[in-house]
Amino acid sequence: MKIKAKLYLSQFFLLGIIAVVAGIGVYYLNLVADYTAVILKDNYRTIDYMRKVNQQVDELQGKFERDVLTLEEFESRSAELYTLVNSQKANITEAGEKNLTENLSLEVTGYLDLIDQGLAGSNLNSNELWVSVSKIKTLTETIFLLNEETILSKSENAKNKSEQVIVYMIIIGASGITFGLIFFLGLPNYIVNPIKLFTKSIKEISLGNYGVQIPFEGEDELGNLAKSIRKMVVKLKEYEKSNFSKLIREQKRLAMIVNEMNEAILVTDENKNIILCNELLLDLIHLRREQVEGKHIQEIARINNLIDNITEDLFVPYLEGEEGQIAPVRIVMGGKERIFKKEILKLSGTEEENGPKKLMGHLVILSDITEFSEKDQAKLKFMSTLSHELKTPLAAIQLSTNLLENKKTGSLTSDQSDLVHTIKSNQERIKRMVNEVLDISQINQGYISLTTEHFSVADSIADSLQGLDLFLREKNIRLNKQIPENLPQIKGDYHKSVWIFNNLISNAIRYSPANSEITITASREANRIKVEVKDLGPGISLKNQERIFEHFFKLDHSSENGTGLGLAISKEFMEAMGGSIGVNSVIGKGAAFWVSFREV
Repeated sequence: MKIKAKLYLSQFFLLGIIAVVAGIGVYYLNLVADYTAVILKDNYRTIDYMRKVNQQVDELQGKFERDVLTLEEFESRSAELYTLVNSQKANITEAGEKNLTENLSLEVTGYLDLIDQGLAGSNLNSNELWVSVSKIKTLTETIFLLNEETILSKSENAKNKSEQVIVYMIIIGASGITFGLIFFLGLPNYIVNPIKLFTKSIKEISLGNYGVQIPFEGEDELGNLAKSIRKMVVKLKEYEKSNFSKLIREQKRLAMIVNEMNEAILVTDENKNIILCNELLLDLIHLRREQVEGKHIQEIARINNLIDNITEDLFVPYLEGEEGQIAPVRIVMGGKERIFKKEILKLSGTEEENGPKKLMGHLVILSDITEFSEKDQAKLKFMSTLSHELKTPLAAIQLSTNLLENKKTGSLTSDQSDLVHTIKSNQERIKRMVNEVLDISQINQGYISLTTEHFSVADSIADSLQGLDLFLREKNIRLNKQIPENLPQIKGDYHKSVWIFNNLISNAIRYSPANSEITITASREANRIKVEVKDLGPGISLKNQERIFEHFFKLDHSSENGTGLGLAISKEFMEAMGGSIGVNSVIGKGAAFWVSFREV
C-alpha cells in the first residue's frame, strides 16, 4: 500500500473519533459557559467600572496639575465620573459592596468639589487633594478585590462542573484514542525514521562525503527517493572528480600568471579582505604572503604605511570616471625612488545567471612608470631648451629682415623683396611653432598662468582678427560675424581667449576653399557663452574628431607644416579657465569648432 493511502485511512479514522469527542465536548462546554457567563457578568461589570473611575481620576488629576484643564473638560469628566458611580450603585451584587460604593460616591463628590474650587481660583491645599485621590484609589481597589475574590469563588464552582464534563469526555475519548493509537504509533516509525535517515545522508553528501550508504529498500515513495539519492551520489562523484582537479589546475595557473606579471597586483573581496597578491607586491611592502592574504586591508595598513598609501583610495567614494585621476605612488627601491601608476578596478558580477550585478571585490594594479616619467621629463626639458635656443637665431633673422626692408639700408629689387618676404614668412612660422612648443611644455609641467578678468566676447574676437586680413584677401574668403550686442561678459584670461580665437579662425582660413565663407556666431546657452567658428572646408572624420585635440596630431589632408599643437593648447587653456571646447563636422560639409565660456 502506498504511503498516501495509509495516511488517508488513518486520518479518516482519527477524524471520526475527533468529531464524536468534539460534539459531546461542545455540548457540555456550552452548559458550563452559560452558567459562568450568568454568574460572572455583574462582577466583571463592577471591575470595569472601577478601572474606568481610576482612569478618569488619573487623567483629571494629571491635567489639573499641568494647569491644562479647562472648565468644559472638567464638567465633561465630572459627568462621566458621576455616571460610573451611579452605574456601580445599580450593580451591587456582594455583601459590603453597597457601603463601599456609597463611600466612593462621597469621596468622588468631595474630590470634584476640590478641583472645582481650584479652577475657580481658590487656594487649594495639594496634600488635601492627594489625600482625596488616595481614598478614591483605596475604595476602588477594595471594590475591585471584593469582586475579583467573588469571581475566583464562582470560577471554582464552574471548575467543578467542568471536571464532571471532563470525566465524561475522558471516558468517551479513551475508547477512540485506544483504537487511534494503533495507527498513530506505527505511522511515525514508518515515515519519520526514513526521513531522518535521508536528512542525515543528505547532510553528509552536502559536506562531500559521497561514500555514505542509504540502506532503504521498497517500492513506495520512500524507496523511490532512496534510489534517486543513490543515483545522484554517483553523478556527483563523477562531476567532482572531473571538475575539482580542473579547478585546482586553473587556480594554480592563475596564481602563476599573476606572479609572472610585471605589475604589482592586489585583489580584495567585497569586504576589502585581501584574497590574492603577487610576489612583486610582497617585495614592495616587505611582508610574507601568510601575513597578508586573508587579512583585512586596514589590519595590514596599521602596520604598513605603504599598504595604507596603496589602498587609501578604496575607502574614498568617487564619481564614475574618476579612476584615471588617482595620483601615482612613489616608492623607494634600492635607494632610488620609483614611480608607480595606480589603477583601482571594481570587480562586479552576478552569483546567479541573469541575476543583478553587485560588487564582488577590487583589483589594485601598480605599474612601474619610472622610465616613462624620466623620458617624459627629459623630452619636456629638451623641448624647452631647444625652443629657447632657437629664439636667439630667430631674433637675429627678424632683425636682419627688418634692416633689409628699411629704406635707409638701400632699395631692394623685386626678386630680393620676394626673398625677404619668404624669409620673414618662414621666420614667423618657425617663431609660432617655437612658441607653441614652449606653451605645451609649460602646460605639461603644470605652469598655466591665468589672469582672470571680465571682458566682452566681441572685443576678444575683434583683437584675434588683427593680422588675418591679408590671409582672408589672399583666398577671397568672406567673414560672416553673428555676435549679438547684448551678450553678457565672460570670465577668463583675455589674452589667452584672443589666442584661442586666432588659432580657430586661422585653422578655418587654412582649410577653407577659395571664395568661400567663414561664419563666427556667439550665443547664450544655460548661463554660458558659446562661440562657434564654422568653415566650408573638407570636414573631419569621426575618428579624427576624437583625436584632434591630442598633442602633435595633424589631419591627413593637412598641407601645412604646423606642429599639431594649436588645438591641444586651446583645449588646455579652455579647461584652465573652466570652459570647454569641441568640434562638430561632417566629411565634405566643413567643420564647426566651438568654445564655451563661463558667464559673469
